[in-house]
Amino acid sequence: MGPVEIANIALVEHLGANGISDFEDDSSETETVSAAYDAARDEVLEAKDWPFASEWVEAQKLAAAPVSPRHAAAYAKPTRAAAVREATDASGGEVAWKPEGGNVLTEGAYDSILLRITSKETDPALYSPGFVSAFALLLAARMCVTLTENEERARALEALYRDALRTGGARAGKQGTAERRTSSWLRDARR
Repeated sequence: MGPVEIANIALVEHLGANGISDFEDDSSETETVSAAYDAARDEVLEAKDWPFASEWVEAQKLAAAPVSPRHAAAYAKPTRAAAVREATDASGGEVAWKPEGGNVLTEGAYDSILLRITSKETDPALYSPGFVSAFALLLAARMCVTLTENEERARALEALYRDALRTGGARAGKQGTAERRTSSWLRDARR
């Protein structure tokens, strides 16, 4: 399944509009879907921890210290990250962190940290069925008023999107083996 197929699920199945054959068509549907596609995709990626878009990346400490008195170091949030989910030090110990202004701030200072992110994945071949369902619904909701002038339908599509996000995200989260977590203070006490 590719971007055109996802766009047509939103257009034809959810809105009853004309489908598109590619993103170069000269139609109001193509113009509308082109304007909404990337933002809707990134919003759905940010909303849940989708396994197909999960990856670990290394982040280097920025030269300038954060202004916040509670944080010792700042690291640039990777540009391909829709969301940061977890941070660890080089040995895998949990790092207390928070996002701020496009950066990741930590209470401790490390030369680098590892971030588990949900990437802004653009390859639809990797998308799970639950993600495609949620994405197509949100895309339809974002295009609804422009193409149908029906605000009530747009709200209904938003509600269906939230439901799809819950069910699709829940199924996606059940993949793989559950990780056993040990807090860093407990691990250090055992040494």
